[in-house]
Amino acid sequence: MTSIRFYRQYLADAKDATNRDEVQQIIGKLQSALDDFNLSIKYAPRFLLGYTNRARVRTLMQDFDGAIADFAIVAARTGSSGRETDISLFLVDMKAEGVEAKSLINVDPSRGQAELTFRNCKAEPLGRANEGWSIVSQLLDRAAVLMAFEQVGGADRALEMGRDYALDRIAFGRPIGSFQAVKHMLADMYVSATLARSNCYYGAWALSSDASELPEAAAAARISATQAFQHCSKNNIQVHGGMGFTWEFDCHMYYRRANAMALSLGSLSYWEDALIDRMRKKNAA
Repeated sequence: MTSIRFYRQYLADAKDATNRDEVQQIIGKLQSALDDFNLSIKYAPRFLLGYTNRARVRTLMQDFDGAIADFAIVAARTGSSGRETDISLFLVDMKAEGVEAKSLINVDPSRGQAELTFRNCKAEPLGRANEGWSIVSQLLDRAAVLMAFEQVGGADRALEMGRDYALDRIAFGRPIGSFQAVKHMLADMYVSATLARSNCYYGAWALSSDASELPEAAAAARISATQAFQHCSKNNIQVHGGMGFTWEFDCHMYYRRANAMALSLGSLSYWEDALIDRMRKKNAA
């Protein structure tokens, strides 16, 4: 309970900070508080990937940590044919004139989101012209595999929390884990997490060996890991019952992270469509 109050207070202090030094001081205080619980802060990357085009001057970024990024790699449309070859990559300094980063309220308060606005700002070409979307697609596949493992880890932890609570919580003179309804719920969570892990291992193999199956493997890992994390985090709250909805338990933190990550690299429907398209093209070849 104390750790949750610390967490919320430091988030509020960080939101009111006016410069980077104040944020670093708050992070130091939060780390000191977390040391008592053998926890640590995972520092966010300082780069992000954004998507925009000439027709939209103001673009909402669905990426984490946009407000603290030093540079943005932007995929911008430089042609008018409507094809993927119209897209090129550009490097934009976030401190340049015409660039604005506005922090947004996010379902997961432990990770920031930002709305980035580009208005007639300077941009440096990055890579070859008209190959931007090809590079972005490859990057998304690789990022999907890596993020899938984080999602599987979250699903595993949510399953462990639900199992432990079901063994400790006594109702009607017996642990609630002995009731068939709870058993089935935990069993379904285990199946989801195990299936996702299998797909993640396949994706990791394809990524490490630069196999031709990487596009399909990455999409499969992304889909199964997203579903598993959302499923396990949701059912973990159900196993905990009414206590699972409170700030005194960490169940909501996994549920928030699961839903935030489900959109961070594109929605679930995007990856499902991508997997179907890739399998059709492969089978037709």
